[in-house]
Amino acid sequence: MFSEFLQDSTDQKHATNEDGIHMEENGTKKLTEEEIKQKAKELGDILVSEKESIAKKMRTCFLLKQLGGIHAIEALNGGFASDSSLLKHEICYVMGQMREKESIPFLKKVLINEDKQHACIVRHEAAEAIAAIGIEGDNSIIELFQKYAQDESAPVAQTCQLALDSIKWANENKQFFLNRRIRNFETKKKKKKNKKKKLS
Repeated sequence: MFSEFLQDSTDQKHATNEDGIHMEENGTKKLTEEEIKQKAKELGDILVSEKESIAKKMRTCFLLKQLGGIHAIEALNGGFASDSSLLKHEICYVMGQMREKESIPFLKKVLINEDKQHACIVRHEAAEAIAAIGIEGDNSIIELFQKYAQDESAPVAQTCQLALDSIKWANENKQFFLNRRIRNFETKKKKKKNKKKKLS
């Protein structure tokens, strides 16, 4: 996928990326809250700029993913004002990859699409992202999926139905996975105990 290629190209640990934006190597420096906020603003400005290329904006999405946190999410959300469905699709994809619940209100707004400015491929990706982030215990999201499983757009409706099926399957098999985790834990415990006996 094109998005996976971009992700690979931006995940490399360099002091600066090809656009000259300074990004610290992971683990070398902990940014302050103010520094994170400033970086997010700089990257967010690229997303909303009419002068920047779509390729640079796509790379910027993944730089914001690396940055993480609420400031990065808000910067990504600014990109939803774009006329490019490709960019907005990528923003939804990145938000899903980030797995941060703070993205959900923005993604819900895209899925609902009250202002009719988002294409079905963008709304479909927003639904996928919400499901990827996780909705355990949030009945409002289940209700949202139930409503848009009847959407006039087939890709949106199918994505929401798949999300509902996944939730149902997870709930029905929750005890099975819990029991398996318990068995795995007990097996590891026995192995450690036997290993100690052999060493003693």
